[in-house]
Amino acid sequence: MQTPPQKMENIGLVWLVRMRWVLIATLLGALLAQKVDLTVGVILLAFGAVSNLALRAIPAGAGPLEFRAMAALEVMDAVALTWLLAGTGVPANPFSTLYLVYISLAALLLPPWALVAVGLVSLAGYGLLFRVVDMASLHRPGAFEDHLRGMWFSFAVSAALIGGFVFAARKALRAKEIQLTWLQERAARMDRRLSTKV
Repeated sequence: MQTPPQKMENIGLVWLVRMRWVLIATLLGALLAQKVDLTVGVILLAFGAVSNLALRAIPAGAGPLEFRAMAALEVMDAVALTWLLAGTGVPANPFSTLYLVYISLAALLLPPWALVAVGLVSLAGYGLLFRVVDMASLHRPGAFEDHLRGMWFSFAVSAALIGGFVFAARKALRAKEIQLTWLQERAARMDRRLSTKV
């Protein structure tokens, strides 16, 4: 008996949860380093953890509920990421690449309206960061070296998230192709048997 391949939205939920844990860990690090407001940070941390656990409770194949939940959380996460970046280096913070991870996830999983919403919120959020940047802080001694190290780490995290998700999606599509081929061959065998009986 062939096991059915995972649906793309189920894989998407798994990877959205993983990505949100990365954002939660980053937020926790910023809180511990006292880079962001404690009250807002704790609220976002609690909301992120509770909503991540709730995401896991969504039954597989819930369809529109999955899409709506994923879209709403991606939009909220883009807002949370903007707030986090505003307190930790603004546009110079290399973790601004996480916006692209959210957009990539939305492009592969969500309906067009949700992709547009996530894209616009991410674009607006990143643009707003330039309004609050202190340009003098970008030129302090050692700032460029810190930025380059941060870029490498941010690239590693973004590459792991996007690469892992795309690999899982490709694996699911391959499994679906194999299942479809198997079903076609089975149907062809049944047709041959029926035609020999006639």
